[in-house]
Order: sequence, then structure tokens, then C-alpha cells
Amino acid sequence: MKHYLLTGATGVVGSAVFRRLIKSGQRVTLLVRADSETHLTERFKELLAYCELPDQPRSRVCPIKADLYQPGFALAPDQYRMLLCRVTHILHCAGNVTMGLPEEIARKQTMAMTKNIVSLMERSRHVKKMEYVSTVGVAGYTPNGICEKWITDDLRVFRNSYEAAKACAETYLREKIKQVLNITVHRPSMVVGDSTTGKNIHFQVFYYLCEFLSGSATLGFLPDLGGMYLDVVPSDYVADLIYWASCQDQDLPRVLHASAGPAGSIDLNQLSERVRKLYLKNGRILPKSKRIPIPLYLLCVALIKWGASKQARKSLNTLPFFLAYLKMPQHFINTRTRRIAAAGGIALPEIDGYLEPVLQYYLEKKKNKRLLTAKRP
Repeated sequence: MKHYLLTGATGVVGSAVFRRLIKSGQRVTLLVRADSETHLTERFKELLAYCELPDQPRSRVCPIKADLYQPGFALAPDQYRMLLCRVTHILHCAGNVTMGLPEEIARKQTMAMTKNIVSLMERSRHVKKMEYVSTVGVAGYTPNGICEKWITDDLRVFRNSYEAAKACAETYLREKIKQVLNITVHRPSMVVGDSTTGKNIHFQVFYYLCEFLSGSATLGFLPDLGGMYLDVVPSDYVADLIYWASCQDQDLPRVLHASAGPAGSIDLNQLSERVRKLYLKNGRILPKSKRIPIPLYLLCVALIKWGASKQARKSLNTLPFFLAYLKMPQHFINTRTRRIAAAGGIALPEIDGYLEPVLQYYLEKKKNKRLLTAKRP
């Protein structure tokens, strides 16, 4: 019987993968970051509640308190031996997605996790395959179409330290794969919630970008982003692709792009209008929109920030991270991945079908959070 080792189960991709594993009746060991056994129990209960799996999978799931940065995951010797004896498939979804980390720290952390998980695979006689979650961001500012293959340009410039760290990890994995390790690297684009329900365990880049595209934080000023497109993909599609790949005995391509691709990406001016329309529909009060060139927009943001509240300044300070994604036209070719996924019965959802539930879920969560805050004494 298969026995999966899953990292990052409390993250966006990892939680979607966890739900997919449980739905398929698999046995799973989770490596979870926790301060204590009590904290581990709390995090596991929160994960089950989020996945709407209160008790049913407990007999098939073993959560273990671990530190992925430490050799042997800082496990007791008998726990590590258990992994060596039981695990047949590894799904490595963990990663520190903090974009503002110093690059040296980001690389050190990512490489520590990657080397520790590869070490387990090398030492085990039972692990057949690993699915490693990377990011399309490893291309950095490479223009035009990014192909489904290794990127060997050592002169790439990255938008943030997260991308640089993942690129470093891919270089390491490429060498390990040459040594006949069976690893598939998955490169998701910007991951959003479930394509049907919009459900998402954490709100990351896409949702903050939508806040700016609504104009709510910038007095209605919006950047003119005509001709710029955003590649987003729902978490359930990414999870289905990762799980399906783990079940394939035959050799798969070493790099798969879990992305929307050129045909499925959305025009950012169109996204902005749809975001504003949905926000207004949900009762959000928005200033009248004023679309202006990007340089003028940045000047307006600087002036707004100067007179804004502390909380608003904190939000506006994150804007450069988001605008970095829009500096040049870029798309991520997914022809081969879509063909392979289709053969496994996995279809890439159209953004027109899932954009509204994804944003609706976000807006409802924000509203509930505001109501809870207002009720506190």
C-alpha cells in the first residue's frame, strides 16, 4: 500500500493536496511545524476543520512535529526510521513564501528543506517518487514564453528572494535527477482558491493585488495595465495534478507547469473592472476609479502613503512586490502539462468560471473578520 509523506499541509497547495489524498483513501504522514505536541494537535485539528474532515481520516493520518530546516527534520531516531520504513511517496509542498526575506536567508532555508527531503529519499529503500513544488517564478524577469524545461540562465534577475531560493533548489534537484532520482518538479503560477467553492486556507499575493486593483487603498487611482496579463491557477487543479503525477509508474517529464498559460491568463484592466464590480456588489464602498499611467500611479501612491494611517502605510508598502510581477509581458507555456493532465482526466478550469467564487469566498471571510473585530470589547 502507498504511504505518502506530505510537507506544507497547512499551506495553500499543501492543504489542497491533503484533501485530495484523504479523498483517495491514502495513508499519510504529515510533517508539521509546531512549538509543542499540544500546538501540533491544535494545528492538526485546524487543518481537519478547514478540510471539513473532523474525525474520519484520523486512523490514516499521522501528524508529526518536525523542523524541516534541521537534519533529519529534528525527529527522534525511531520516528525517522519509521519514515524510512513506511514512506513510498513524497509530496514536498512546504516553502517559506515571505518575499521580503534577505536572499541569503531565503536560500539557506529553502536549500536546507530541499536537501533534507532528498536525503530521506536517498536513504530509503521504499520511496518510489517525489513531487516537488517549485514556482514559475524561477524564471525571474525572463521575457516572453517560459518553457516547461530546466532554466539554466545563471544571470537571471529575480523579483524577490523566494524566487531566487526556489531557482537554487531546482539547480540542486536537476543534478539529483541525473543520479536517477525519480522527482517531478511542479511549477504553479499564482495559486488561488478552489475553483468551485473559492475555499482557501491563506490569502496571498493574488488577493492583495485585487485590493489594489479595486482602488480602495489608493483613493480610486488605478494603474493603466493595458496589455498586461496575470497567470493564476486554482488550488484544486494544482493538487489534482500533483496527486495524479505521484501515481504514475512511467517516467513523466521532469518539469510540469501548473499554470493557466497564454490562452488562460486574464487581462489586468479587465480583472480590475471585475474586481470593482464584485466588491461593489458585496457592499464595499469604493471611490470613483481614475486610471492613470503606472509612473504617475506610483507618484500618487507615494503621496497617499505620506498622509495615510499606520495600517494603510503598511499595506501600501507591499505594493512594489506586486507591481514587480507586472514589469514585463511574460507567459508560462503549459501545452505539454495540459496534454498530460487531460490524459489523466484533469481539465484546467477557465478563470471566467472560478474568479467569482474565489473572490466571493475572500470577501465573506474579510467581512466575518471585521464583524468579529467589531464585537470584541
